[in-house]
Amino acid sequence: MLLSGLNIPDEIFLKKQEHFHEIISMCDNMNVAMKYSLYFDRIDLIYHLLSNNIQFIQSELQILQKKALESVEKLKIPITKSRLAFGVCDPYGVLKPGEVYFRPTFNGRQFMIDSKICFVAKSPSYHLGDIRVLKLTSYQQLEHLYDVIVFPTKGQRPHPNEIAGSDLDGDKYLICWDNDLIPKQTNKPMNYNSTAKVQESEFITRKEMISHFANAQKTNQSGIIDNYYNYWANLLGVNSTQCRRLAELFSEAVDAPKTGQKIRIPAELKPPRKEEEQQQQLNNEMTSIQPVQDNNQPNTNNNNIEKKEFVWIKMLNNAKKFKEEFQIKLINENQFKSLSKETLLNILYERL
Repeated sequence: MLLSGLNIPDEIFLKKQEHFHEIISMCDNMNVAMKYSLYFDRIDLIYHLLSNNIQFIQSELQILQKKALESVEKLKIPITKSRLAFGVCDPYGVLKPGEVYFRPTFNGRQFMIDSKICFVAKSPSYHLGDIRVLKLTSYQQLEHLYDVIVFPTKGQRPHPNEIAGSDLDGDKYLICWDNDLIPKQTNKPMNYNSTAKVQESEFITRKEMISHFANAQKTNQSGIIDNYYNYWANLLGVNSTQCRRLAELFSEAVDAPKTGQKIRIPAELKPPRKEEEQQQQLNNEMTSIQPVQDNNQPNTNNNNIEKKEFVWIKMLNNAKKFKEEFQIKLINENQFKSLSKETLLNILYERL
C-alpha cells in the first residue's frame, strides 16, 4: 500500500505477481525451488537440492508449496533483491547520514549488491514517511558484518526512529534494492516522540502492576486502528486524511502501555455502520442511473464519480482467482491418481 502511495506504478506490482506460475512449478524446477527455500528461510533444503536427494526434497517442497499458496491471499510476493534482517548501529562511526551498509549472503557466501540505493522499511508501517530511501555504501571497517543492516550513528535523527519509530533493540527491517520498487520521492518521516507524559507514582504496588498489565491487552487499540486504516485505504487510498490521522493514532496506541495514555478514536475515523454503508451504496447506484438523452445533448447531470480500484485490491482479486484454480487443479489431479487402471483405460478408449 505505502509503495503504491509513493507513486510506484501499478504495472510493477502486477508484474511481480506473476510468481503464481512459480508456485505451480516449485516441485519440478530446481531454480524456483531454491528461490522459495530462501524465501521461507529453509537454506538447509538447498543442500538436498544440490545433492539430488529427490525422495526427501519432494515432500519438503510440497510443504513449502502449501505455505506459498497460503501466503498468496496475504499478497506476500517473493522479491529476490530483498532481505529481512536485524538492524545494528555502526560500531566505527564511518557511515554518514543517509547511508546504510548491508552485505547479504547466499548459501554461506557473501555477494555484492548490484545497486547504489535501497529502501528500508518495517512491519507494521502506516505512514508514507516510514519508507526511507538510503544510499548503499561500503567501508572496509564494516566488511566483517553480513546479513545485518548497519545504520549510521551520526545525524540529527536516527534512521531506525524514522522508520515507524523503531529502535535497535532486536527489530527486524526489510531492505530492498530492486530498482523497480524504490520510490523516486519520499515523504517526510513522522515525529514518533510521544507528547504524552508517563504517569509516575512514588510507590507502585504489586497489585497495581498486575492490574496495569492485565488491562493493557484489554484496552489495546492497535488492532482496531489497523482495521480502520485498511478500510479507509481500500476506500480512499493511503494518502487520505483518515489514513494519515490513523497512522498517528497507531503510534500513540503502541506507546500507550508505557505512557498510560487512553486512546480514543474520533467518530469520523470509524467506518460507517453496515446499515449506513448499505444506504450509501444504494444512493450511489441510484445516482449512477441516468435518463436516456438525445445523442446531441450533453449529459450535465452525471455527477457520479467512479471509485478507483487500488492496485492491492486488483492483486487480491488475482490471488483469490489463482488460489481457487490451483485448488481445483490439485483436486482433479488427486482424483485422477486414485482412478483404477481399468477406469483410466476406459477413459482413454472413449477419447480415441
